[in-house]
Amino acid sequence: MKLTPWILTLIAAAGLIPARASSHAIHPPAEDSDVTVYFARIGPMANAVWKTGETTALQLFGRIGVHLRFANARPAQPDSGAINLLVLNRAPKNLKPHVLGAAKTDPEYGPVVFVFYDRVLEFCASTYTEETGIVLGYVIAHELGHALRSEPGHSQAGVMKGHWDQKDAAAMLKHLVSFTRADSERIHLGLADRKLAKTAPTGGN
Repeated sequence: MKLTPWILTLIAAAGLIPARASSHAIHPPAEDSDVTVYFARIGPMANAVWKTGETTALQLFGRIGVHLRFANARPAQPDSGAINLLVLNRAPKNLKPHVLGAAKTDPEYGPVVFVFYDRVLEFCASTYTEETGIVLGYVIAHELGHALRSEPGHSQAGVMKGHWDQKDAAAMLKHLVSFTRADSERIHLGLADRKLAKTAPTGGN
């Protein structure tokens, strides 16, 4: 199955060339969503793992009053405030071992979030689908948090903690890790800025 042009462009911008790829049908964004996330999974992954990851990310943001909507592909007229998510089978070789994902801004497509599935598997160190999916959801939420905060910084605790260890992983599996109050405030400030940017006039007389 061929990659759609927008996925190819984002991969090229990041310098990543995956070995295998898959894409899905187009679903238009819901108008009442706070944040639309256009996602593509590049490489093999059990659907149950993805579904658990998606649900976990939805729950984490739901706790702070942010509603995510995941869409399988970028439509012809995409939501200008959406975030693009690529779940890649392998991380670039030059990344440090503890890096599970990344967030950047593409000049054409806006916020782009990457999750490296091989790193998720290494960190999770579990053969159970549900546990892998939960950790995947936390990585997705972490990187989306960067995109929504519009800053690369980390926190000392919670979802936006800079470096997770096995104690954090154990707490995640019990759903005990959330966004801190400070990070929640930063995310809501970022959302407000994004909405202002979307409604601001583009120029003219």
